Amino acid sequence: MIAVGAVLVLRLGSTHSVLTLAFYGMALILSGSALLLSRAGRTRWATLVLGTGVAVAVVAEWAVASMR
Repeated sequence: MIAVGAVLVLRLGSTHSVLTLAFYGMALILSGSALLLSRAGRTRWATLVLGTGVAVAVVAEWAVASMR
């Protein structure tokens, strides 16, 4: 969650897009979900949720940047 927050601060410094905020907000929500899953003993699901969430945020950010 700290890494996603740090990247969000860096991205907001270079671009002020509501979509950027939404993508990284989604990644933070999925990070919290992964944390709860791992505390419940579902570490494989937590890894899957976290990996998928980060991948979706990165691909979506790239897609939006390539449209400009």
